[in-house]
Amino acid sequence: MILSTPVRAQHIDSISPENPVQGESFEIVGSGFGDQQGPWVVEVYRVVNRRYLTYHFPVLRWRADKILVEVPEDIPPDTYSLMVRIPNRLRGSNPVPLTIRKRTPKKTPQRMVPWIRRVHVTSQAEVWIYGMYFGSVSGGWPPDIPSGGRVLFTGNGRNDDLRVIRWRNEVVQVWLPQGCDPGTYHIVISKGIAQVSESNSMSFVLRPERAGEAHPGSVRGFMHIDSSEPKAIRRGTLFTILGDHFDVYRKGKNGFLKRIGQGDRVVELVNVHKGRARAHACTISKSNPDWKDPINQPDYLDQGTLQWFDDHIVAIAPSDLEPGPYILRILDKSDNRSSNTITVLVEMNPRD
Repeated sequence: MILSTPVRAQHIDSISPENPVQGESFEIVGSGFGDQQGPWVVEVYRVVNRRYLTYHFPVLRWRADKILVEVPEDIPPDTYSLMVRIPNRLRGSNPVPLTIRKRTPKKTPQRMVPWIRRVHVTSQAEVWIYGMYFGSVSGGWPPDIPSGGRVLFTGNGRNDDLRVIRWRNEVVQVWLPQGCDPGTYHIVISKGIAQVSESNSMSFVLRPERAGEAHPGSVRGFMHIDSSEPKAIRRGTLFTILGDHFDVYRKGKNGFLKRIGQGDRVVELVNVHKGRARAHACTISKSNPDWKDPINQPDYLDQGTLQWFDDHIVAIAPSDLEPGPYILRILDKSDNRSSNTITVLVEMNPRD
């Protein structure tokens, strides 16, 4: 007689917080999830006009009784059904209702009150905080911190004053503390001036590849393009490349890596015609494409210098491009290595 071992069904008991916000994280508590994620995914769905709309949530941490997931920024706020399941298979957990709340819209900052638009964590274990009115003595290096200037970091049981790398009026760079778990954290900047002391609190999700025992000065990854904005590029106009590891870093005399910035790297749009490839170099912009509307353009920063940053580049498409599909890449001429490539569409400029 052969005895079969019963397979324990996955079961969701609760969700915390119950009504998560776009772009933040929440925890699924239950049983039978297994020690490893394997083929399982966290999925939500709802029915619209008799059609199922489904969304997969990125998993930040997977345990047998708890799963930490991230809510996509672009999911419409609404009530969904949540399941843990294997795609294209009937097997899955019990469905539970999940209400996604809209992220609080950004408000115009009061003059001179520090205001955070966006937070970005690099593979260098740096936290880049973009915004306005942070205050600056001279913007030098090492940092010249305004009197009483602090960066407060909370979430997941943490309550830290972050170590400042650089402090400028529009951007502050700090080290990410070691030993952080994946999940949602909050950043607040304080200038120490009573009337205009604390900024808004900006939440961000720390993903697994950025968490753990990351150490400042660790080996950096190579350039990677995620996307471009706008999706269709008009020739002779500005566009933005979003991704990671765009900056060049070199080891200084003290053994620490020093940010060089663009270095010998160039942005190219490549078209292939009759089996021949031709690369068109793009000019790096010196200004913000939407500097008149900084509130609604959180990915841009106008410093009056070249718009080349570790996570985004503002470039100008050549005005003589023929309309059609192009391959977008970043080429490092010092060693002839290229980033990954994505296909973009170049359109005519209405002014032509």
